[in-house]
Amino acid sequence: MTMNISECVNSILKGVKNLPVCSLLKATYRRLAELFVRKGREAEAHMGSGQQFSQHLVKCIEANLKTARCFTVTVYDRNNSEFTVAETTPTGSFSLGSYRVSLASHTCDCGYFQALHFPCPHALACCAYSRLTWEPYVH
Repeated sequence: MTMNISECVNSILKGVKNLPVCSLLKATYRRLAELFVRKGREAEAHMGSGQQFSQHLVKCIEANLKTARCFTVTVYDRNNSEFTVAETTPTGSFSLGSYRVSLASHTCDCGYFQALHFPCPHALACCAYSRLTWEPYVH
């Protein structure tokens, strides 16, 4: 992970690495300002089209939904929306095991639900089991 970050920074600063610190900061500021303007326009266009979530998020959710089909869900506590999710077949990204999911507190033992702030495959399996939509669980 460190290598990817350093390579990313090096590629961004490719043409200005040998400049003095002041020039380096100005170039970095200019590039960030351009990025924020571009991303702001993209977000405005996205919101103007009536879509609630970004394309990247929808792709991640679709991939997680495919993975969620390989799980068996057991209700642990229906009042608190807590479930136990067991993998029936290996998915590649998770090892065979059991995960505890709390939809009410937006947590899962795998850690992805808390870290990414959108439902992991285990949480999506619980949503499908309970016939709930996943949209309310996106931060």
